[in-house]
Amino acid sequence: MTTVKKTSGDYLVDTANMTITGNLYVLGNSSIISSETLEIADNKIVLNSGETGHGVTLVYSGVQIDRGTAPDVSVIWDESDESWKLYQGEVESDNDNWVYILTSDINNVGLTEVFDDKTPELGGNLDINTHTIYSSANDTVVILDAPNGGDSGVYVTNSKRTTAQELVTKRKSLVYSLIL
Repeated sequence: MTTVKKTSGDYLVDTANMTITGNLYVLGNSSIISSETLEIADNKIVLNSGETGHGVTLVYSGVQIDRGTAPDVSVIWDESDESWKLYQGEVESDNDNWVYILTSDINNVGLTEVFDDKTPELGGNLDINTHTIYSSANDTVVILDAPNGGDSGVYVTNSKRTTAQELVTKRKSLVYSLIL
């Protein structure tokens, strides 16, 4: 049985199920849905719809998760530095609890910066693609080259040594020790 009640300008429809054929437009400042299951067939959700300025004029746009008594977490776009970030806490009030997800250059060439991974691990081979491995802490460069004639193919140089020094293989070190 369906009942409709009007109280001080508001209507309350009480029914087991309601189906609306056609479009539903909700005009107002809030739409609150209190349900346990929300299914959306569209493959994208548009946030910040109707923006008239350049970029997100309110600075942040994203999804926030209410964690009860634990601090909320968010995935947001931060217009102030044009980056995606993960937040723990209130986005607008707590700028110390965020980390970048990634940043890429404007031409979508690829990842330009990686943050805060002090102990990275690889799950496979590392191909440096004719580049070198460099440490800015002590100005050291590790050069990997194709080994030939018993060479290791691994060379090291730094600001004190302008010529790359080979890291010697076990076989070569044995030969040098026999010669010397």
